[in-house]
Amino acid sequence: LLYELLAGGTPFDGRELMASGIDAMRKTIREKEPQRPSTRLATLGADQLTTTAKRRSADTAKLLHQLKGDLDWIVMKCLEKDRTRRYETPNALAADVGHYLKGEALIAVPPSKTYVLGKLIRKHKKTFAMAAVIAVILAGATGFSTWQMLAAKRERAIAQAVSDFLDKDLLQRADVYGSDPFQSPHRDLKLLEVVNRASTNLTGKFTDQPVVEASIRLTLGKIFIGLGEWPAAQEHLDRALKLFEKSLGPQDERVIETKFTLGRLLAARWELDAAKALFEEVLDYRIARLGSLHPKTLEVRVELAKGEYFKGRYAEAEEAFDEIKSEAAKAYGEDHELVQEATGMLGEIYWVTG
Repeated sequence: LLYELLAGGTPFDGRELMASGIDAMRKTIREKEPQRPSTRLATLGADQLTTTAKRRSADTAKLLHQLKGDLDWIVMKCLEKDRTRRYETPNALAADVGHYLKGEALIAVPPSKTYVLGKLIRKHKKTFAMAAVIAVILAGATGFSTWQMLAAKRERAIAQAVSDFLDKDLLQRADVYGSDPFQSPHRDLKLLEVVNRASTNLTGKFTDQPVVEASIRLTLGKIFIGLGEWPAAQEHLDRALKLFEKSLGPQDERVIETKFTLGRLLAARWELDAAKALFEEVLDYRIARLGSLHPKTLEVRVELAKGEYFKGRYAEAEEAFDEIKSEAAKAYGEDHELVQEATGMLGEIYWVTG
């Protein structure tokens, strides 16, 4: 509705959607990125553009100028394919509109190059949650021991080295969008080949920087999981874990993050006992450092409960998900993603058990 109010038309033409058939309609809604409102407005015919501007008490040039930037990004955040990147509530959207009207900084911002890569991976392989992978790694590399000057300096060097490698050996090879991240990518991109080349370039490059190599391998491991290349993912994650443990010790956050990621991979490969052992280590760490109700602690409990479900221990899984659902709802509200995930798993258990 906001898109139509601003641009004079809906993101996709309704007649074209209806004419394309239900399957093509679904594909468009799931995968095709709509134009930004300012771009959509600029493509209107001269008469329609003039009429639209008059209805909004503005001349054409002024209206286009007003839409570009903040209003574009507010609307595009509403229309994100990934629900975790949309506004969490109607109030959050209303607040951001208020920020715009007051000339304040917005929640909505243009997508970064890292995010564009994540969208590219999802588009070609229908993977999960790839948009934030690299950002999480880079943020983690700069967030450790910042109160110590030497440690902070080391972390900045690590983050820069990781960023340089990803930019030169991965992102530049996958930069198929040009200046406009909403245009369609080239059809001949072989994403797996891009990531494989980056992996090859990693060998021997950071012999004297084990934490840098481990951070990159953790990133590549997550990307390979998304691509369904599980043996390659496990090779990178195993190596990352050894390097992190040797360089930082067993209680470093990056060791725990790697164990959690490796546990998810092992669970996907149906190595449930090995996955459970890793998740239990991570859970002990999370409870000790963050408490039992922290979202990062609860997500480990979710993985352990899933293990019970996959083993056919439905009563134990039901009890675990019931507790997670109740505790997460009390702490964060019924709409929190952990509450929704636990609710969905309870539904599956009830279905399977009749």
